[in-house]
Amino acid sequence: MKKLSIDMELLLELSSFDTRGTGQSFINIENGDISYIPKDIMESIEKNTELYQLEEWQIILLEEAREIHNNKDKYIYIPLIESEFTNEVMIDFASNINDEMLKIKLLSLIGESEHKFNIELINHDIIEEYYDYKDMRFTEYLINWLNEKDIILYN
Repeated sequence: MKKLSIDMELLLELSSFDTRGTGQSFINIENGDISYIPKDIMESIEKNTELYQLEEWQIILLEEAREIHNNKDKYIYIPLIESEFTNEVMIDFASNINDEMLKIKLLSLIGESEHKFNIELINHDIIEEYYDYKDMRFTEYLINWLNEKDIILYN
């Protein structure tokens, strides 16, 4: 097992469908650094096409994308957390609500729309509790995923 210091908040953000965007994310398995490469930059590297009139920050990302592409053994791709797991987290949270009417309403929204689920939580002033619970469960999920990749966290 390899011990790495990884920014778990950033890893959480880049593995969530809500906050990732359309790019690709990677962890450097030598130092724990996390990279996010926008889709157009990664595609230009994979297809060996040139990008023109790039701003300085895009040039930096292009160089980072080349590094990742040319040294695939040093990086692991960060997948998005599956919607099935997100639904499981929603079910577990809703199942522990004491208000039976709210519990039934929330359970009926799972699989339909996470947005509607969240609106219902906002209306009952418990959205922050849900976000804390979701972050905790997603963090556990990511730690298990890292362990499967033979990575142990240390700080």
